Amino acid sequence: MSRRTWKAAFAVLSAALVLPLATACSSSSSADSPSASGSDASDSVPVEGGTLTWAIESEPTTLNPQLNGGAAAKHILRGIFDSYLLRTANGTYEPWLAQSYEQSADELTTTLHLRTDVTFSDGEPFNAAAVVANFDLLTSDSYTANPSGLTYLTGYRAVDDSTVEFTTSKPDALFLEYLSSISSAPIAPNSLSSSELESGGTEIYGTGPFTLAEWTEGQQIVLDKRTDYAWAPTSVATADGTAYLDQVTYRVLTENSTRTGALSSGQVDVATGIPALDVSLFDGVDGFDYQQNLAAGSPYSLYLNVSKAPLDDERVREALRLGIDLDSLLQSTYQGTVTRAWSSISPTSPFYDTSYENSWSYDPDRANALLDEAGWSERDSEGYRTKDGERLTLHDWTVSAYVRDNRDVLNEAIGAQLTSSLGIEYDFKLVDSGTESEHATANDYDIFDNSYNATDAAASFDVLYYSDPARGTIARGKYRDSTLDDLIDSGRFSTDLAARKDVYAQIQKYVHDEVYQIPLYLSQDSVANSDDVHGVAFDPASGFVWGAYNVWKDQ
Repeated sequence: MSRRTWKAAFAVLSAALVLPLATACSSSSSADSPSASGSDASDSVPVEGGTLTWAIESEPTTLNPQLNGGAAAKHILRGIFDSYLLRTANGTYEPWLAQSYEQSADELTTTLHLRTDVTFSDGEPFNAAAVVANFDLLTSDSYTANPSGLTYLTGYRAVDDSTVEFTTSKPDALFLEYLSSISSAPIAPNSLSSSELESGGTEIYGTGPFTLAEWTEGQQIVLDKRTDYAWAPTSVATADGTAYLDQVTYRVLTENSTRTGALSSGQVDVATGIPALDVSLFDGVDGFDYQQNLAAGSPYSLYLNVSKAPLDDERVREALRLGIDLDSLLQSTYQGTVTRAWSSISPTSPFYDTSYENSWSYDPDRANALLDEAGWSERDSEGYRTKDGERLTLHDWTVSAYVRDNRDVLNEAIGAQLTSSLGIEYDFKLVDSGTESEHATANDYDIFDNSYNATDAAASFDVLYYSDPARGTIARGKYRDSTLDDLIDSGRFSTDLAARKDVYAQIQKYVHDEVYQIPLYLSQDSVANSDDVHGVAFDPASGFVWGAYNVWKDQ
C-alpha cells in the first residue's frame, strides 16, 4: 500500500454505509469512494463478527471522556461514548444524539432536539433529564472537566423530555464545537455517582457502539459490541447500525519495538503510533497497510514562559528559535515521516497562514550574538552561558504518560544542540503528572512542550494563550498579553468566516513576531494494520483515528 497524504485524507466524503470518514487506503481505491476501507477496492463487503487486537502507544489516564484530555485516547473513547453532534471537515455539524439543533438569531440560545431511541449501555434512557444531569456535573466547581466550551454557558434546562435549551452570554463559536467533542459526551446518570467516575471504569456507561468489558491497567482494555446500537450519525452508520466486530482488545505496548514487533509477527491486528524508524516495515509492504494523517489544532511546539527570566527577554527567545537546526533534528529523529511546523496552528485549519513557511532558518551566529547582547556573555567551567553568576538553564517538566512520537528523543536532541551551539542548558525531564503540576503551580519552569488537538482554532488559542485561567487552562507561556487576548476574543465571538480568517492571520503574526512559541512539527496520527483488517479511518475534523466502529476483519 502507498501512504496517503493528509490532503487526500481530508477530502470531503459522501455519506454511505461504510466509512465516509476521511481514510487512507490503497493506491488503487479512491479517497472519495464511500466504501474505501483498508487495502480493499471499493466493492469490498464488510464482514460481521470476529475479534480484533489493537496495540496502543500509551494508556489513557482515564476512560472518563469528560476528564480525558489526551488526543491519542479518543479512538478508544469513541467506542464507548457518543456526542450530541458530529463536526465535519468543513466545520459544519451533523445530528448524532441530537437529531437536530437550532440557534436563535442572536446565537445566544442553542436548542438540542434529542433522539428518543437512544439508551445508555446500562439500560438507562438517554433523555433531557440525563443531559441536564451531565451538565450539572460538568459545570460544578468540584469537577475537573475541560471548561473551554463552557466558559460562556449561563444556563440550560429541559424544555421537555427530548429537548434541552442552552443559553450563553456571548455568541460563542466554541459551544457547538464542545457539543461535538468527546469532552461533552454524556455518561449514564447512575454512573455519575460511581466511585469510578474519575478513573472511568466498567461502571461508567455511555451510549456508544461498545461497552467497556475490562480494563486491566498497564495491560489491556477490552470492549464488547452492543447489539442494540442504532444511532450512529448517518454519514458513518453501518448497514444495521451496530459495529461489525464482536470484541476489540486494546493492548498497552508502550515500547515502540514491542508494539511494531507484535504487529509484524501477527500478535496484534492494528498498531497506532508507528515510530519513524519502523514505517518501512509496513508502508508499501505486502500483508500490511500503513496510514498517517495530520491532526487539527496546534502543532507540537515549545511554549516559552515569558513571565520571568530568561525568556522574558525577546532576544533570548529569538536566539532559541534561531539556535535550533530543526530540519536536521526532525530528519534524524523521524526519518522524513513528519512535517515541519511554521505557524501556531495546523495547515488543516481554514485559518492557516502560509506566509510563515520558511520564514526563519538555523542561524547560530545570529543566535549567539543575541545572547551576548542580552547579557549572557560569560561562560562557566562547563561551557554554559552565565549572567550575574547564574547559568542559562531552561527547565521543561513533561508528563511521561503523554509522551508519544519519540518526543523525548527530539527534546534530548534539541538540548544537545543548544548546549553545543549556544551554551544553553536545556533540562528536559519526564515526570508524573503530580510533579509537573507542582512545578507549574510554582512557576518553576521555562518551557512547556505541547500539541493540542482541537477542531476549531479558537479552542487551541484559548487554552494555550489566553490570560484568564478559566479559558487558558494550559497557557503555560503566561503571556498575560491584552493585545493577544483581544484578538483571541475577536476570533471566538464571531461566526463570520472571512472576519475570523483575518483575525487568525493577525494572531499568527503576533505570536510569530513576539516569539511566544517555537513550532516544531505538525502533529499527526499514524496507524498500521494487517491487510485482513479493513475500515481503519481518520476523523476528518480532528485528524485522528476515528475508532473501531466501522472496522471489520476477514474471517
